[in-house]
Amino acid sequence: MIPEKVIGKVLEHPFVNEANLERLFQLEPRFAQVVERYGHPPSWSRPPGFETLVRIVLEQQLSLASAKAHFDRLRERAGTIHPDRMYELTEADWTYASVSRQKRTYVLALAEAVQRGTLNGLLELDNARRPRFEKVDLILLSIKGIGPWTSSIYQMMSLGHADLFPMGDVALRTSVWEQFGVREYTGIEALSAEWKPLRSLAAFCLWQAYLGERHRVADY
Repeated sequence: MIPEKVIGKVLEHPFVNEANLERLFQLEPRFAQVVERYGHPPSWSRPPGFETLVRIVLEQQLSLASAKAHFDRLRERAGTIHPDRMYELTEADWTYASVSRQKRTYVLALAEAVQRGTLNGLLELDNARRPRFEKVDLILLSIKGIGPWTSSIYQMMSLGHADLFPMGDVALRTSVWEQFGVREYTGIEALSAEWKPLRSLAAFCLWQAYLGERHRVADY
């Protein structure tokens, strides 16, 4: 499992493995039934970087398919998802990509944070100087447009944080209701606390179940 103080190269999540699944089954035996029915969760990962953060911002309050379409059109117009290039985009470019005015401000805030060096250590694939997760969260949340959900998704999928459960994720809460019969926010929060220190793996299992119930596959 990834040490809390230093993260090195993250290619696949080290928390998605048989040993940790067995530990999760001990914490919550019903996960064994979830995995048996829907299969092992994929090791969903995205490379750390500005491009990934932009894509996650576009996914806020949208389906993955819609957000991917917006992201692909944005990249088509920009040529490359680079901080400097974001400032050069025209109104027509943003409109073509169906990026709302609010999300444009978020993307530009991210670009500014990169240029200021605020995100140093959080964007590289191989960086032994990356700060502890607690500091990472504070840095991300200081940027306009990045809230707890965006910060958690980036840390889980790009930085390999093994113990996060993004309560703001509607699909995740829906899956808890479908699999465990708990619907209230506070009830889900209390239940997920019992899955420490493997809440990210629990979330992956529940996302897999959510997709399986709907006969869908997510290309993260």
